[in-house]
Amino acid sequence: MASPVYHHPDATNRGVHFHPFGFHNRWAAEWEQWIDLLQRMYMSWVVVLSEGDAVLMPMAELQGRSVVGLFLEHGIHPVVRFKVRLDRPWPHMVHVEELVRQFDEYGLTPLVLMGNEPGDPREYVGDVPPDWPQRYISYFMHHGTEVVRAGAVALFADGPSWPYDPFPSMEPVWSAWEDGWMGYAGHWYGLNRPPDWPYDSVTQTGQPLLTEQDLVDWFGPFYEDQGLNDVPVEMVNEARRTGAQPGLTAIEDDTCWRGWERVAHQMTTHFGRPLLLCETEGGWTPGAAAGAGSDRDLRFLKPTPDQVGEWTLASYQAEIPVLFQCHWLLGDSVLGGAGGWDMDAWCTGWWRHGGPDYWFYMPAVRACIDHPPGPSQEAAVKVGEARDRIGRASDLLGSIEW
Repeated sequence: MASPVYHHPDATNRGVHFHPFGFHNRWAAEWEQWIDLLQRMYMSWVVVLSEGDAVLMPMAELQGRSVVGLFLEHGIHPVVRFKVRLDRPWPHMVHVEELVRQFDEYGLTPLVLMGNEPGDPREYVGDVPPDWPQRYISYFMHHGTEVVRAGAVALFADGPSWPYDPFPSMEPVWSAWEDGWMGYAGHWYGLNRPPDWPYDSVTQTGQPLLTEQDLVDWFGPFYEDQGLNDVPVEMVNEARRTGAQPGLTAIEDDTCWRGWERVAHQMTTHFGRPLLLCETEGGWTPGAAAGAGSDRDLRFLKPTPDQVGEWTLASYQAEIPVLFQCHWLLGDSVLGGAGGWDMDAWCTGWWRHGGPDYWFYMPAVRACIDHPPGPSQEAAVKVGEARDRIGRASDLLGSIEW
């Protein structure tokens, strides 16, 4: 087969998970404003969900175009996730064939998500089978090969945080991986850990310690929000003093945005180089934290919308071996959803108690609009400092092309 063509030459690595449901009538009636927003943010990728053929059928709201066709017409590459149940056969081959036809009009190859999170109960009609990793690998090899034969790229669904190296079990389809027809769709959430975690000084050395004024500065207008500012500074400092992890790398603990390092390392081990890596969920959301209860990582404060904006921009500016990053989440109720994910969204009124700056467009939106794509010298320096500081990580990651 000829090599797949993932994107136009001028595409950026910026993307976003568009919304958390598979119907599109509400936002399609206002499509001009949403396409304009994506373009002003320099977005080249969106993850879109589809109930059946919802993203493929002509829509009156789009003047007879499909959702896929609308995005492609405006230089945005939709990565499609059809609704599936992993304990049932793949039901979407006719939809994949139509998807390939619509992409072919633009000289491009579609990327298709083969499920979402195989360890999640919502992926099954029945219970999650105890041997779900091996079952999913078999499912992916069988149905992913069918998708590839139809002319689309099959994306392997993250666990998230796959419990072991999956590539030895997929040796029968290694050639499809090496030829770029199969790829890894990661869900690399940073939670309350910054973009350079675990190479940051807090993780490596337990420093710096904080004062109450640091909390005031961090939380800003949300200082009194006990859903965000919920840990006394004394507990944070005690966790930092006792919780240093010198030498830790993201290959050993991938519960962070840099979780792609583990997969890149696995690929390099088996193939000599990182292959197709994509982020189809991930990034940061306000109020998130690594762990829960007694296992919560108290060394780091919960992010507010401001930190989400700052870290999101830093992740887009970092030079990493990931084709695109579709962070979670552009919108929920404003795009026609039920609002269950409004707290996470970049377009939302959830955080309006923080003042006019948080009434609709969150800082992540403004950061993307205000900063055109391009590598950040500051981000590059941070990566360099981290690798110089931690010899073990440098050894493990030395063969990865950054």
